[in-house]
Amino acid sequence: MPLLTREKVINFQVYSRAKELIQQAGDAVRSEVFQRETIETKESFTDLVTNVDQEVETFLIKKLRHLIPGSHLIAEKSNATISLDFSKFEYTWVIDPIDGTMNFIHQFPKFAISIALYNYNEIVFGVTLDIPNNILYAARRGQGAFMNDIPLTVSSVHSLKDSLIAYGLPTNEWNQNSHFSNMLHSFFGKSHVIRNTGST
Repeated sequence: MPLLTREKVINFQVYSRAKELIQQAGDAVRSEVFQRETIETKESFTDLVTNVDQEVETFLIKKLRHLIPGSHLIAEKSNATISLDFSKFEYTWVIDPIDGTMNFIHQFPKFAISIALYNYNEIVFGVTLDIPNNILYAARRGQGAFMNDIPLTVSSVHSLKDSLIAYGLPTNEWNQNSHFSNMLHSFFGKSHVIRNTGST
């Protein structure tokens, strides 16, 4: 069995800790779901942010920066840093504190917390917590993907007509002539069903 490099050991330790932190954040969000949240409008009436987004983001920024001191960080709500050129930084965290803010506001149970770590331009791992169902999805580069530590596999369905198609579409991208709507329209009537229950 090949020996683990120091870098791989460190990355596994960081991966394990990131999973713990996202669970802590998820516990905090679940305690807030039926509380009164404050809502702010960003660029349009469909582009919203809540105090819960901001609190989760603040928590994760503090903890992840401590986990890898000096790491670059991109956070959706606060734009903690603005450079998207990951090649300049040894490690970059990417955070979405509430992926599905609109669903969260309306208590539609499809919202999550997402964290990813890059080593320069290469993804190291990603973790996503389905908050309402407390399901943790996690994947490490070269190590597979897991749902609550159970290995995930691709669907065994090979035919489009036997498929359920799920999609997510940002509200500001939806119009009759957009590339997304045209592409989606091309699938109508060719599969069992099309569902949009995602976080957009």
